[in-house]
Amino acid sequence: RVPAGSVALAGPYAGIYPTASPGGWLLVGRTGLTLFDVTADPPATLTPGTRVRLVPA
Repeated sequence: RVPAGSVALAGPYAGIYPTASPGGWLLVGRTGLTLFDVTADPPATLTPGTRVRLVPA
């Protein structure tokens, strides 16, 4: 089980798990941001195509 907020890589792809879920990608970090909230409009903080920069903590 991968914790919510986990940042992962798979080949040329990167992703951030918005909720705890099964996974299989290489985990490289975490974010403390809330990425999905069903009460928000829109519910997703990031939309497809949003560019993010990963920086060392």
